[in-house]
Amino acid sequence: RLVKAAEEWHSDVVIGVMEGVNGRFVDQRLFVQHEPDVDFQRFPLAYSLSNTKLFRRSLIDEHRIRYALDLRVGSDQPFVVEAMTHARRISVVAGYACYYAVRREDAANITYATQWGVRLGDVAAIMRHIAEVVPLGPTRDAILRRHFQWELDKLIRLDLPALDEVDQRRLASGIAALADDYLTDGVSAYLTVPARVRLRLSQRGDLKTLHRVLAYTKDKPPMVKALRADHVYQWLPAFGEPETIENWYELDDDAPKGLVIHSAEISGHQLVLRGQIGVTADSSDHLRLVLQPLSADEPTPPSGRHPHGCGSGVTANGLPVQLGQPVVGGPSQLLASVDLRRLPVAEPDVRWSLRLQTDVGRWTYDTPVQLPGVDLDHVVHHGLRRAAVQVVSERQSRLVVHRLAIPLAAQPPSKAEPQPIGTF
Repeated sequence: RLVKAAEEWHSDVVIGVMEGVNGRFVDQRLFVQHEPDVDFQRFPLAYSLSNTKLFRRSLIDEHRIRYALDLRVGSDQPFVVEAMTHARRISVVAGYACYYAVRREDAANITYATQWGVRLGDVAAIMRHIAEVVPLGPTRDAILRRHFQWELDKLIRLDLPALDEVDQRRLASGIAALADDYLTDGVSAYLTVPARVRLRLSQRGDLKTLHRVLAYTKDKPPMVKALRADHVYQWLPAFGEPETIENWYELDDDAPKGLVIHSAEISGHQLVLRGQIGVTADSSDHLRLVLQPLSADEPTPPSGRHPHGCGSGVTANGLPVQLGQPVVGGPSQLLASVDLRRLPVAEPDVRWSLRLQTDVGRWTYDTPVQLPGVDLDHVVHHGLRRAAVQVVSERQSRLVVHRLAIPLAAQPPSKAEPQPIGTF
């Protein structure tokens, strides 16, 4: 199979599917489909550096690629990286398991049994070997991100908390030396926020703050974002404090997450919504509740994103959203309300989709408010006129407000009420 692919695609390196056995973890992202031509920057190739591949012999001979003999763990990585960086083409053959990586019942594989000091030394040697054969730049960054995100961050998360203070400082110092040499802005941009923060705190030798972050991230809490004018950050302990740098916490993904509406009820003339959302309480200025007008048979739109200020068909004036954060680092409780007396008077029947909009930088994220099983009725007065208002869950539990004018013949005499000002 591998030889046939190499001949068909003129490949120098061909990678077959590798599976883990007995709990041995093998990253599967590379094996989704056949890929005739992969590279380090566009594919997760850095997470497949074992020697379980097919190599064209002329590639090995021409570049005199040899194993690093000074390594106890990971001795195949420099060999594989050098081969792949010299290869004319690297290919992936999917759909068939070619190799099984087995974790022994006693976990005696050398990768699992080695002490932290040896593993740190070997990772350092691997990174030095890779830096010797791959020039500084995006490809090296794409490779070395794996060693920071995977091997080094694992030493911080799993090994460091169990060590005594002296060894904790030795481990942090070893990681700091590697970060000083190889943790470029390019590598840092590839990392998850928790890994980046843990590595940067180790680089600084700030073990006190590092332990706060380790305690918070140990149970993998849901992500909470802090929204700012042009940036989005993942909240972790020490965010915004003098001992940390804000861009350690910065996210590429700025879409709001974790919106859950728990209840919708009518109190007085107010439609009151309560729920939670995965942002900090001081992010409330970036959120608003809006009503998007819909035609009689128009379905409620899904979530979307549009340039700030260019939302098609969405009411210009949003309603403020109140946020409270009962637990530091937890999601915020959300409270929003709509004065049903201020819905625009319209004939005939009109519908509005309830939306939560979030402004971040030049984008507005538009999310339908969803809650299953809602069926509320209310009557509002406009002077001598009355109108029936319904709040219902439509397809996919998206909340929609209906307003239906009551014919004059059905209107009993009533005392005039002040006309509300504004759209809603």
